[in-house]
Amino acid sequence: MTQPAARVLVPARLASSDDRDPRVAGANRIFSDVVELVRLAGMDPVVVTDPDADLGGCAGLVLPGGGDPDPARYGGAMSAAVYDVNPEQDHLDFTLARRALDAQLPVYGICRGAQVLNILRGGTLHVDLAPSRVVHAGPDGFVDHGIAVAPRTLLAQSLGGRHEVRVRSAHHQGIKDLGEGLTATAHAPDGLVEAFGGG
Repeated sequence: MTQPAARVLVPARLASSDDRDPRVAGANRIFSDVVELVRLAGMDPVVVTDPDADLGGCAGLVLPGGGDPDPARYGGAMSAAVYDVNPEQDHLDFTLARRALDAQLPVYGICRGAQVLNILRGGTLHVDLAPSRVVHAGPDGFVDHGIAVAPRTLLAQSLGGRHEVRVRSAHHQGIKDLGEGLTATAHAPDGLVEAFGGG
């Protein structure tokens, strides 16, 4: 008998698809891609809008990208560069992430999702990254660049032992101070933390 696919929760994107900011529309499109990638990995993605969704029988949580977390959550200042701040989205993402971590479930954060995890551990963000030699976005807003992967990490292991890979990213914010118990596992050439892990 075939085992049922592992159930993985994904918090819904609450931003309107009618939003005129192209970054919001882009995040909404990528959200669908993330859900499909979870499915293609052999898991059962369950998109939820309830921060108190049942975690029973859940194999993990995937926190996708999206708009900026409220800077007040990490002691940052609001600025014109901050976009798509949504209190309901913050409540959904932060509550689900905290509950999943407390339940010792695996949590995978992508872009905004990684920022949420860092903030939950007391970390901070660059509210708006200064231009660097890495940030030269193409017409779609994404940047193709290399990252250095720390050896002897789960990330390096999952990449077959490779210590350098190419990625495409599009974020104006990034990790400033890592939260308690978190360790950087990959950096961009300008030193920006691109991945981290921790218990």
